Amino acid sequence: MITKIILVSLVLSSSPLKLFNAFSRDLNEQINSFMVKYKKINNKEKIINDFKHYNWVSEIDFLESSKKEISTFLLNTNNKEKAIEFLSSFNKIKSFYEDVETKDSLTYEFNDKGETLKTSKANSYRRWITDINLDKAWTIRKDASNVRVGVIDGGIYGNHPDLTNSINRSLSKSFVFGSNSPLEDESGHGTSVAGIIAATHDNNNSYGVCSNVDLVSLKTSINNSYTISDLCRAINYAESIDCDIINMSLGFYDYNYGTYLEESIRNFSGLVVCAAGNENNNLDIKPIYPACLDLDNIISVGATNYIDYPEEKNNYSGSEIDIFAPGGSMYLLENDGGEALSSTTGYTSYATPIISGIAALYLADHLNTSTEVLKNRIMISVDKLSQFKNQSLSEGRINAFKVLHKNHQYYYEWLNLKQHEVLCAECDYSAVLGHMVSSGDFSSGNKYATCLLCGGRAEMGLVINPHSYNNSFKTALINGLLVLSEDDYEKFLKGELYEQEIFSYFNN
Repeated sequence: MITKIILVSLVLSSSPLKLFNAFSRDLNEQINSFMVKYKKINNKEKIINDFKHYNWVSEIDFLESSKKEISTFLLNTNNKEKAIEFLSSFNKIKSFYEDVETKDSLTYEFNDKGETLKTSKANSYRRWITDINLDKAWTIRKDASNVRVGVIDGGIYGNHPDLTNSINRSLSKSFVFGSNSPLEDESGHGTSVAGIIAATHDNNNSYGVCSNVDLVSLKTSINNSYTISDLCRAINYAESIDCDIINMSLGFYDYNYGTYLEESIRNFSGLVVCAAGNENNNLDIKPIYPACLDLDNIISVGATNYIDYPEEKNNYSGSEIDIFAPGGSMYLLENDGGEALSSTTGYTSYATPIISGIAALYLADHLNTSTEVLKNRIMISVDKLSQFKNQSLSEGRINAFKVLHKNHQYYYEWLNLKQHEVLCAECDYSAVLGHMVSSGDFSSGNKYATCLLCGGRAEMGLVINPHSYNNSFKTALINGLLVLSEDDYEKFLKGELYEQEIFSYFNN
């Protein structure tokens, strides 16, 4: 039996540290793989030192992570029994799990294309576009060529005529051991998902959310079965090539897929859009991963049916699902170069790439936007219809136009002495903000003033002394009121103090 011993002489550099390439091992060698999670984050060199004396260690694989310190890694061994004995007793280890293939809970029965639909459904194959105001959003932005989206799936058919303008062939990569090209797709699922994000308009019947996006195929499955290590590798690689968004139309009820994916997703600096699942499970009781990981950069997506209601057969939760998007009755690209009409009314696999595509459109105009701001923008840009109440955290279905709309036409409604509501007549944008008054309004101890925006009565609050709110030199937010400096007040009277300047004080 061939044994690979870890050498003590190890050169660390600023490039991603990769000891032993997991794809280079002898195919005839009997190898067992274990995902290992330490109790604490450790330096990679120290992890190496923990295992360097054991000849049953074949490989230590850091799964393409560029971080110098990690807690999760892959251990490959030529002696399963000795490995389990050591991992069970070593006090640094929090948990370990054999890295075997697990069937994706979302995609193994997804293929429902090519069936004849009832007329009412067939005629509505573009309704998903109008439901989310995507056609109106396209008047603002269609192109997302400066945004990179990684699709973690079973590959993307690289020769599909509707995708050739978008696929980044040089960066696409397969992570399946002994696998073929990332631009081959045995099941067709990845091609359909990619088409929802980026299919060329007016070429066939399919419509991608955004055109010319920089689409990267991150192949992690051949037959809808995945290992945790391959998913971690794909996520870490996506970070190394500066992907802005990862689409994960997949999910697992095995808690280990949450435990060992968490670190890679947490370390990803972009947005991870995940499907919430189609099995009619209560996610509060039976969570699905990675969608139910409690991480700030994950958006968990539920699916609506062809009449714009949450699909009843899908998973449900008012706290584990973030947002809804259309999940079917649309034309989908196939892995033979064609397209077919989907008879499903609400698969989360199809809803997820809609959110990914809309996020890419927004980023195309806001490249320096943080992941936190991007996620919040998507979450607040929903239509809060009655059918979505208590069904997700946002309590709504995505509205693409609201996400992209920038030139708001504001009007103001007085709420109380401290606040008014700001609304946009075009996109239903709303926010509750404090009043705005001129700099001298409270200088003589006056307790009330007239808001310059809504015209309502604004209360100063506690009067400390007669001049406590005489703010001649600097505009400031005081007790919920935006008090203008004399210069800014003059600008306001001339119409030269713009809305974004006003709101910036409330956002800082």
